[in-house]
Amino acid sequence: MIQNLFIFIFLLSSIKTRVLKSLRVLRVRNNYSENFLFDIASKLISAETGSHHHQQHNIDLHTLPFCGETQAKGLLKLWNITRFDQLSYTLSLKLIKFHPQLVLILLDNQLQESLKLQKSYDVGDFFSENEKIFSKLCHGQSSLFYQQLCQYVLDLLGKGIRSSQSSQALPQFISTYTKQYFHHAPQQMIELLKLVTTDQDIQAKQSWSSTLPSLEFPRNFSQQDYIQVFMVLYERISNLDTILSIFFTNQTLNNLYSIEKRRKYFFEQIIQQKIGEQKFLKKLYPVASFYNTLTVLQEYPQLTSSLSKYLLIQEEKEEQVDAIKKLKYLEYDYLEPNYDNYLNLMKQTNADVSQRLQNILSLLKCAIRNRQCEEKVLIFIEKSLVNEQLMIIEGLINTMTKYDNYYHLNLIIKYEQIFETIFNYAFIHKQRTSSTLSKIFTYAIHLIIHVEQCKSKKLQTEILTFANKLIKR
Repeated sequence: MIQNLFIFIFLLSSIKTRVLKSLRVLRVRNNYSENFLFDIASKLISAETGSHHHQQHNIDLHTLPFCGETQAKGLLKLWNITRFDQLSYTLSLKLIKFHPQLVLILLDNQLQESLKLQKSYDVGDFFSENEKIFSKLCHGQSSLFYQQLCQYVLDLLGKGIRSSQSSQALPQFISTYTKQYFHHAPQQMIELLKLVTTDQDIQAKQSWSSTLPSLEFPRNFSQQDYIQVFMVLYERISNLDTILSIFFTNQTLNNLYSIEKRRKYFFEQIIQQKIGEQKFLKKLYPVASFYNTLTVLQEYPQLTSSLSKYLLIQEEKEEQVDAIKKLKYLEYDYLEPNYDNYLNLMKQTNADVSQRLQNILSLLKCAIRNRQCEEKVLIFIEKSLVNEQLMIIEGLINTMTKYDNYYHLNLIIKYEQIFETIFNYAFIHKQRTSSTLSKIFTYAIHLIIHVEQCKSKKLQTEILTFANKLIKR
């Protein structure tokens, strides 16, 4: 008798679970209203015991997907849940997925209780302790919720609920996904930057990288947003070299017009209009370095020309600078007025095969970057490669995929005859191997992949024709 009763209860529970699952399907198909389905689910759940419990028949699995926010709040109240740490693992996942706003409320309740128990409780610790939860919160959520979450962080930091320097940092769940947050909540992120950089002179702070990471911006970030971010950093951080590292490290947009756009907004609208070129350089000179600053600003010859001259003079004051190092500095200067000097320094260092390759690559990079002497440089390289060792020709071809799309989608066709000759040197070289052909094939495929970024149909056809020629050879 007792055994039959247990079987009956088990079957009844099983039927209820199936009904609840069916209700969820109906809700997804939008066949019935939230209230209708929620009322049925509530009655099924409370039929046996007359009470609600979030673990009974997995109510969290079946009810929350078709609860409205008001209904979900009602359930949490019935279950006497006021803090996030009271949730079961399953229920927490469902709330994060379907009701992230409620998760934020529960987390805040948890914070307020911690502050009551411990007045010195650090909001930085709160973000660290709940890092995984905050990270999960924004996956697949709307822009509105990203904005709400950023505003919540702003409000907490703005109230001064903090006791240590670490809490002035961007929370890790934001700093790890800056691109995502800038995409959905640009204005709130800019306000956050203002807040975490207020009254902070980070020139001597080695821990700044953890306080404010290099920033990654989305493709939809407007020029005005870029300008705002840079000016926030410029006005609050004394070390300009650090600002440039934070601002530019992850800006690797590589489309046909990106360089021209960035040069326009950064140099013209920020440096010239808002700061002043000489004022900017004067602030940059004392903290600039060859490897960091010149590399970061390599797209802006208007700045690197003066900066490279200044850094070279400073180095010459301390020690004798050889021809190889002078070539490295010249790479960041304007090519046209320095062309003869460039070739002269190349002759002085051409005895070493590896250095010859580096010289050719450096000269070509300088011409592309400055949009100067392109034809002259390509003709010079073409003549230099006659009877040259295969490793230099292969090295040039192998490096071609690293240049920006201005090179691939403009120069290749504009000077097609020169490039055909250079590739021909590789095809007919006595030392040619299967590796040589593989490098040429790789570059041809690279062209085919990137041709879609070219807006001109005529140019697309010409590039594809050139790539097919290489493949057929």
